[in-house]
Amino acid sequence: MWSPEKAMNRLNKLPKLDPSVWDKQDVQRMSGDQRRTPFKGAQSASAGTLGHLLIDSMAEKYGSYNAALSHGKVKRVSLASLRGLQAGVDAGKVAQKIRDLTESDEIDAASVARYKGKQYLIDGNHTLTALKLGGVRSVEAIVVNVLINMRRTR
Repeated sequence: MWSPEKAMNRLNKLPKLDPSVWDKQDVQRMSGDQRRTPFKGAQSASAGTLGHLLIDSMAEKYGSYNAALSHGKVKRVSLASLRGLQAGVDAGKVAQKIRDLTESDEIDAASVARYKGKQYLIDGNHTLTALKLGGVRSVEAIVVNVLINMRRTR
């Protein structure tokens, strides 16, 4: 059951993101009050690289990232099973999502890439963080199966 009070309380308890995580992932540091994302694997050094590979592979196969989403299927996804690719979330944006969700239960569908049997959150990090912190266990998301062309990446 969704609880905005629980979501705000848990958001305030999320640890601040150590900026060195951005450096390990070789991505640009984000400004604002960055908190550790609640999705597993997001702080690993390879998460940023894998995210780029997944998005590039989707675009290569379908012509663009948006075209790949149009080929995805809407499926129910467990938030506990999602793996993160974005190390942090902006606490202010998550707080705004929590406020938005109290006013309307309509959300944009998150994008998930399924690769080697695991599901990776591509888009919708702030919204799904708000939902997860508020006690939601699963959501409907656009899921795209991805194969990475290793010849292109070498």
